[in-house]
Amino acid sequence: YALLFPGEALDRMSPTYRSSTSSTKESVWALYCRSMLLWNFTNQLRMTVLPDDEKVELIYDAWSEAQSLQDSLRMHTCNLDTVLIYMSREYVYNTQITITQTLRRLQGLGNGPPIFKRKQAEEWLWYQDRVIRTVRSAIDNLGGDEGYQLTRRPYQVTWFANQLSICLLLWDYDRSLKDALVLAKSILVPVEVMTSLWPCAALEHQLEDLRKRLGEACAAEGIEPPVPSNFQIGLLPQWSRVEHD
Repeated sequence: YALLFPGEALDRMSPTYRSSTSSTKESVWALYCRSMLLWNFTNQLRMTVLPDDEKVELIYDAWSEAQSLQDSLRMHTCNLDTVLIYMSREYVYNTQITITQTLRRLQGLGNGPPIFKRKQAEEWLWYQDRVIRTVRSAIDNLGGDEGYQLTRRPYQVTWFANQLSICLLLWDYDRSLKDALVLAKSILVPVEVMTSLWPCAALEHQLEDLRKRLGEACAAEGIEPPVPSNFQIGLLPQWSRVEHD
């Protein structure tokens, strides 16, 4: 028998999602699964107690795999499934942050900001901006098909909040990355909208802290602060609301 990634058997017959290599492990589906597995592995590794030498070896193996995944993702230029490509890049980027934070702890540097290349940060900001533009469009049509991703997917609230936190972290580490604050203000809108749609005391507390930190960062850089959301839950069509305890 053989262990295959989702869609790998089909990919052997159809090159639709295949990269320029002949390996089915390089299809977008396989790369998505590999990046997700790597992210989970690095998170488990971060919390696992192991001898330092053994942990460092595993960390460097994980970093090599992350680099390999980045190279493979760049081979896919057909844009047949941009969502999978985007999510794969996100898993790889978050993996690299986790790895650098783990290395800092091993070196006795505490939980300081991650070490990253500016090019990586700028690439991440560019991709996030494209995603948020689409999300902002969905916000303007919450009662329609476009708004489905927001009105029916409560778990995405924490994802957007995490992206906002990363923006602030990037700016805190490199104050010249002002685009990170601009993007953070854009991400704040869907976070506030989804928090209104899916009320949660813990998330509301986190949102308050994020808004405060963002406002202070904008003031420090002379950037216009984020404005309160004009979203009104009462304007939503009755059928688009989700009733829950």
